[in-house]
Amino acid sequence: MDEDKRSKLIEKRRLAQVRRERQERSARFRSVGRLLCESGVRFSKLVPERCREALGSLASGPGQDERLLWAPIPNGICERWGSKAERDDLLRRALARCAAKAETKVAVVWHPFEAGLRLSAGDLALHAGPILDAGDGGTIWIVAADGGSWLIETAYWDRELCWTPNMPLFTS
Repeated sequence: MDEDKRSKLIEKRRLAQVRRERQERSARFRSVGRLLCESGVRFSKLVPERCREALGSLASGPGQDERLLWAPIPNGICERWGSKAERDDLLRRALARCAAKAETKVAVVWHPFEAGLRLSAGDLALHAGPILDAGDGGTIWIVAADGGSWLIETAYWDRELCWTPNMPLFTS
């Protein structure tokens, strides 16, 4: 095989791998996006880099693996949920206390940093079930998409929804 043909095949394989990785990072977004489109909800995709920007220093609190430790957070509130309906209601209450208005744009970030979701707080409250179900047993962070100090976190293994209207900055 000549060198030119070989290098073209290598580049083709590299591009296929990049495309596959991009599809894997967007799998949750696509599954939720389909449902939201059918409901007529306006939303957009947040690429992983934008998810990190949206979280900013909010995720710098004391943590363990992919969860924050909420005990050291002075104004953090954690509540357990027993059913998905209870989880969705807890999210709606936390959103009402954190997001100023229903039109406030929020970012939904699934751990690990995959493609996230940007939509209004009101639409998130209306469609909480399918969006939180897409978490697939992991951690989900919800923050103000355009920056802010509030944070909502839910994790499936301990069936807890934690939130704070004002996340303090932690330094190590």
